Amino acid sequence: MFPMDKELLESIDRKMSVILSLLIEQREIASGELNREKLPKIEVVLKKTGFDAKEVADFLGKKVEAVRKTLQRAK
Repeated sequence: MFPMDKELLESIDRKMSVILSLLIEQREIASGELNREKLPKIEVVLKKTGFDAKEVADFLGKKVEAVRKTLQRAK
């Protein structure tokens, strides 16, 4: 096994957290526990998993200001 640097491991951990959050949310939708009309926007889900607005914007291919506005409206 080769050594991995801490930054790479943290990046992988954060991305796995996003995947887990999305899977949990999908399960809640499928089970009827979460109303589809009240689904949080993906920007909000990503923010809750620890990404900042710039990272969310980069990930989604959106402008940072658009992501910030979406997050502000979701409060």
